[in-house]
Amino acid sequence: MPLSSDTIANHPSFLPSLSLYSENLTGVYQENQRLGANFGSQRRWLISQSALALYWGGSGGLTISALIDMLKPFKVASPNTIRDYIDETLAYGFLQPDPARQSLRPRYFAPTEPVYDAIGLWFTANLSILDALDGAGRVAEFSARPELIPAIQPHLARGAFMTPPGANRRRGLRCCRKRSPAVW
Repeated sequence: MPLSSDTIANHPSFLPSLSLYSENLTGVYQENQRLGANFGSQRRWLISQSALALYWGGSGGLTISALIDMLKPFKVASPNTIRDYIDETLAYGFLQPDPARQSLRPRYFAPTEPVYDAIGLWFTANLSILDALDGAGRVAEFSARPELIPAIQPHLARGAFMTPPGANRRRGLRCCRKRSPAVW
C-alpha cells in the first residue's frame, strides 16, 4: 500500500531514517565524489534523472537535444549547462557512446557501470526509509531483482517533475512548477 507524504513526514521513524539515508548518500559521495555530486544539488539531480529516464524510457534514447527538449519547459538548466553536463559526464566516464546506437548525428549516450551501481544504492536508500516506516520489505525485494532499475527509474524521474505545484512547499522543499506531459 502506498504511503502518503503526510504519513511519511509524521511517522516517528522518519527523521532517524532520513538521517541514515543521508549517511548512505554521503557514502556514495565519499566513494566517488564526482558521481556523488549528482545527488548534491537539485539541478544536477534533475538533469541526471532525466538523462537516465531518456536512456531507459525515452522512445528516442539519450541525446543532448532530447535532454534539452525534456528539461526546457521546466527551466532546470540552460542548453549550454546541459551540454556541459553531458561533456563532463563523458569525461568522467559516467556516460559513454551508446553501443546499441552507432550514430554520429545525433550522438546517443548510455550510462556506465558506476552509474548503475550508484542508482541502485540510491534506490536502496530510498526504499530503506519506507521499509523503516512500515516494514514492507522493499529493499529485500529490490535486492533480489536489480534488473528492475530500467523499468522503475523513468517513472520516478517523471514523478519528480509532475509533483503538483506547491505540494511540498509547506515542508520547505522545492519542486518543478510546470507540467509538460507531452515531453514525457
